Amino acid sequence: MALVLAACATTPPPSAALSSSAFLRPTSDKTKPYAYRRPDVNFAAYVSIIIPPTAIYAGPDAQFGKMSATDRQALASYMHQEFSKVLGRRLQLVAQPGPGTLRARLTLTGAEASTPVLSTVSHVLPVGLVVNAGAQATGGRGTFSGWVSYAVEIEDAQTGTLLYAHVASRSANALDITANFGGLDAAKAGVRSAADQLDKELAGGTR
Repeated sequence: MALVLAACATTPPPSAALSSSAFLRPTSDKTKPYAYRRPDVNFAAYVSIIIPPTAIYAGPDAQFGKMSATDRQALASYMHQEFSKVLGRRLQLVAQPGPGTLRARLTLTGAEASTPVLSTVSHVLPVGLVVNAGAQATGGRGTFSGWVSYAVEIEDAQTGTLLYAHVASRSANALDITANFGGLDAAKAGVRSAADQLDKELAGGTR
């Protein structure tokens, strides 16, 4: 149990090849261990956003393990789709820079699929429920559940000035058995959570 909880608590390092790497600083949030926010940024002044296709990180500290190139691309495409849907509820999605326009660069830096059968069974058996309840209480991942790590870099689309960035890792709710039926389900749940969280941050709900 201790080994499982320890594994669930790991967080990605700052990805050295990211353009924002020099700005990132440690935080107290283990799901978002490195971040940067320009002190004078006012996201309320922005009305539109450009979201390029999600890049797949190829630096030496990438964390894809044995995940296939097909699954990596599927997650990257899903990330672009989900972030565009969520952020597009408040900001106009555009293709060209203009006044009051943000650019959100997304990079998939790592991912792991859920372990078939084991991830589902561990969410049903009593001992698994205990471990996953502990993981949920501490913000950790569920046993044998997949996860996704990623980078977000927000800049002023006209000037290229970096306004906000973070490197983070997310998964499904540790007690959510429905997020463990398919190999990429937990990672996709993490993407949805990431998109919702970023939307709140840009709206000023959290810092």
